[in-house]
Amino acid sequence: MASRRRKEEVQRFVAANPAAEHSVANLAPRAKLRTRHFAQLFHSQLGTTPAAWVESARVSAARRLLEDGGETPRQVAASCGFANADTPA
Repeated sequence: MASRRRKEEVQRFVAANPAAEHSVANLAPRAKLRTRHFAQLFHSQLGTTPAAWVESARVSAARRLLEDGGETPRQVAASCGFANADTPA
């Protein structure tokens, strides 16, 4: 996140793998930063926490899959990292 390229790499990775574990501890190494610094930079550059951004990315991915209509809501929830289709958060 020290550079736009690192931030975009993290964002692309989350978008491509919405069901993965996207904690700060897992994302910071991808940006080649320590966890605390990653979280601070993320918030200052994007105006939100990493967790809130990941949640938003998961919701966007789920919306796209549901609109495509190829999967059931349960399948979409699982493929986007939600516990179940009834309560996706």
